[in-house]
Amino acid sequence: MELRVTTGSAKNKKLIAPEIPGFRAVQEIAKSSMFSIIGEKIEGSVCLDLFAGSGNLGIEALSRGAAWCDFVDGNSGSAEAIRRNVENCGFYDKSSVTLKNAVKYVAATDKKYDLIFMDPFYSDLSQK
Repeated sequence: MELRVTTGSAKNKKLIAPEIPGFRAVQEIAKSSMFSIIGEKIEGSVCLDLFAGSGNLGIEALSRGAAWCDFVDGNSGSAEAIRRNVENCGFYDKSSVTLKNAVKYVAATDKKYDLIFMDPFYSDLSQK
């Protein structure tokens, strides 16, 4: 599966996927449609990417003009992939990567976000 940034300052940058059995990212057509709907709300926004996986959604938002993105994932392989992708795309100074359970992160934070992306593994939710 090839992941890439579709538009903006990091257009066509390839993203690495975490080495997790069953990992799947949002398909490019669905991602493009979602960001078309969000449109101008992205510019200058503060974003949260929960269950971030590869960081695909938050990185796309940063590429399209978001001011900041916090990436949260409970898997160390995902957190490492996100760190590498953020650095490769030049967004290290516009983001943070937190290795933590997404539900616990949301319960503990008082930070306000303009946009929240959430794309959990189905198996993560089915076991709750």
